[in-house]
Amino acid sequence: MPPCPPHPTDTQKLRIGYIAGDFYKHALTHLMLELFALHDRTQFEIFTYSLGPNDGSFERQKIEADSDKFTDLRGLTTAAAAEKIYSDRPHILVDMGAYTQHSNPGILAMRPAPIQINYLTYASTMGADYIDYIITDNTVTPPRLAEFFTEKFICLPDSYQINNYRRVCPAENPQVKQQNPKAKYGLPEDAFVFGCFNYSRKIEPVMFDVWMRILQQVPDSVLWLLECNPEATQNLKNEAQLRGIDANRLIFAPRLLQEEHLARHIWIDLFLDTLYCNAHTTASDALWMGIPVITCPGETFAARVGASLLNAVNLPESIVNNLAEYEQLAIHLATHPQKLQQLKDYLNENRRQFPLFDTPRTVKHIESAYLQVWERFRSHLPPAAIQIAPIAEIPEETAAKNRLNFLQNSAIEPSNGKIQTQINAAKTGQNGQINASAGTDIVGASSPQSSPQIEDILNPPRQAVTVDRSNANSEEISVIADRDFPLWLKEQKFSIACTTYQTSRLILIGAGAETDRISIHWRIFDRAMGLYCTDDRIYLSSKYQLWQLNNVLESGNLYQGCDRLYIPRIAHTTGDIDIHDIAVDKNNRIIFISTLFNCIATTSDRHSCKPLWKPPFISQYINEDRCHLNGLAMVNGEAKYVTASSKSDVVDGWRDRRKNGGIVIDIASNNIIVTGLSMPHSPRWYRDKLWVLNSGRGELGYVDLEAGKFEAVAFCPGYVRGLAFWENWAIVGLSKPRGGDNTFSGLELDDLLAAKDAESRCGMMVIDLNTGAIVHWLRFEGIITELYDVQVISGVKKPMALGFQTEEIAQLITLEI
Repeated sequence: MPPCPPHPTDTQKLRIGYIAGDFYKHALTHLMLELFALHDRTQFEIFTYSLGPNDGSFERQKIEADSDKFTDLRGLTTAAAAEKIYSDRPHILVDMGAYTQHSNPGILAMRPAPIQINYLTYASTMGADYIDYIITDNTVTPPRLAEFFTEKFICLPDSYQINNYRRVCPAENPQVKQQNPKAKYGLPEDAFVFGCFNYSRKIEPVMFDVWMRILQQVPDSVLWLLECNPEATQNLKNEAQLRGIDANRLIFAPRLLQEEHLARHIWIDLFLDTLYCNAHTTASDALWMGIPVITCPGETFAARVGASLLNAVNLPESIVNNLAEYEQLAIHLATHPQKLQQLKDYLNENRRQFPLFDTPRTVKHIESAYLQVWERFRSHLPPAAIQIAPIAEIPEETAAKNRLNFLQNSAIEPSNGKIQTQINAAKTGQNGQINASAGTDIVGASSPQSSPQIEDILNPPRQAVTVDRSNANSEEISVIADRDFPLWLKEQKFSIACTTYQTSRLILIGAGAETDRISIHWRIFDRAMGLYCTDDRIYLSSKYQLWQLNNVLESGNLYQGCDRLYIPRIAHTTGDIDIHDIAVDKNNRIIFISTLFNCIATTSDRHSCKPLWKPPFISQYINEDRCHLNGLAMVNGEAKYVTASSKSDVVDGWRDRRKNGGIVIDIASNNIIVTGLSMPHSPRWYRDKLWVLNSGRGELGYVDLEAGKFEAVAFCPGYVRGLAFWENWAIVGLSKPRGGDNTFSGLELDDLLAAKDAESRCGMMVIDLNTGAIVHWLRFEGIITELYDVQVISGVKKPMALGFQTEEIAQLITLEI
């Protein structure tokens, strides 16, 4: 078909379209994931067009959110899809699919954009006159290959391959090997491990011959390969035996979750590249994890990717000229551990300085290419080869340079000017969500004990933050969270409320205006503790009052950008009876735990409270905290279970039973159904299970009601207290032990943290109920060291509340008409 007419050139911004079939949880998507967000919106508008499935994954939703316009083209005819793209009038259309699965080059054949570029996914020429350029580099496509490409070369200065600089690196966790021993992966304890996680279809007979000769000459070694399918596994074992190698020396790695896949790289000593089609994403994974790679470049783009990546980490000595050198170098490194360790140290110490992993730098180079090819088009010049000059420096606000602990940050959106801080772009440890895989969608699960996420969280990075001093309470609050937390919160359409009696705050956490921001708003309530939330009400206990905060906004209305505004309307003055958990029963009655009086109580018009129930071992209602009754679980609108630190009936007697005197009581029967817990808190009935926090051991778990036994599901690095649920996640509050206070000290938690070489944390963990894996986290630092309760607010994106320390509550007047 004839090309569409050129677009007008008078727009201020270039419209860049990206079309692909891989905009879902896919290995190549993991590489490109930050590309769309990092584009300079003062110069570019970003349009993305999906040809593949919508798997609902984080990757898919992030690409949608990071695009100025996202369009799903599935189900459209080729002509209709081309028309759809053309109607957006992109100046440049980048094909990230070519002839791979879900792609449709016929759309580009209809020329919906004046300039069309082949990039990233298809490591070769498309051989099509409707593709003007290919983004490449001088290593994968030296000038001598230009005659074999129909596209003109756009050569980036470092490597053509973009990488995701915000993913976590388990290699930076000093405990990762201890947490993930060799035996976990079926690897011999003392063996040297050669590895290659490429698809088995990339393993050529000629390279397999070399690998087997290497194994012969390094006797105490194994070869670790990706398990793709049973037939390939058996065939490779058979071929090894034909070459005189014990088939058991070939060990096959199953597909795992992305984070576990990266973590297991710690046991690869040397990564061996394939020949005719190199490791692409898998080589980047290895280098990111500090694993040296050996490659032998061929004469095609696909056969030279390994060399490109090694040049971008300044390791040309790992690029050999022939297979004899390849074999020789592999054996030399395997038998000279000091040299190999030097290479590993070099990769680990300089990881965040390499151009290969400097995503903002790569995006700037790509943007320079777009500007240059468009300028040629505007000047009525035909496509021509372009060399992109390296940028001198990335500005500090875009990308930190020349430091090992590189952390990309984005400001947490202030709520009503009350708090301005930063959210650390980290996930489970050093630098963000682990989201690289071995070149495919990797699925699976892990136990909480073996999940790399748990231990990586124990030592996340610190980041300086600022607080708006206009707040009535000007003490500093520091907050860091994983980089995916804001988008997750926004996607799930709920907010989180928490209390910290230690600093007398009600804190409301919601989604920000952008996908990488959250909103944090807090108000002072003296010794804020118990919390119960609906979308329109918050019930909150303070030192001597129980508050009811009501939302005053009508549906669809906003106040200072917030979709809920909670005003303290009703206060029950109870006196200091130490109210812990709060609930509202099926009769709309407020009930709560009075820890001071060891009972469940409700409000009273004339008195501090009206007791409703006490444990059978408590002899009288008296203002002596004897058993430290604290937690309340509701079932079908009725109080059903409580937790206590002991069954003591003497004042302060529970303190002597903090380690293992904790109990859960069935209110209806007065039976103690579980014993032996350590200061349990926050019982909650969810999905037909009684969940409990075993606080003194840092455990989330549930009660097996038939066996009368507590089953731990996950360990968290702190004193756990405050529990809420959303969909398939538990949101757990964490506190640090109080300095010099015997309440929190001397518990098993101390030994558990010491064994993990970790410190306790204050914040929240989001835990997958199926696997026990910690999938998101948020930490408070500075003055906040303890939380009491955590609640979700369903259907609310961005809440705020008013308190009494400013004039705002006096000036806000609403009428019911």
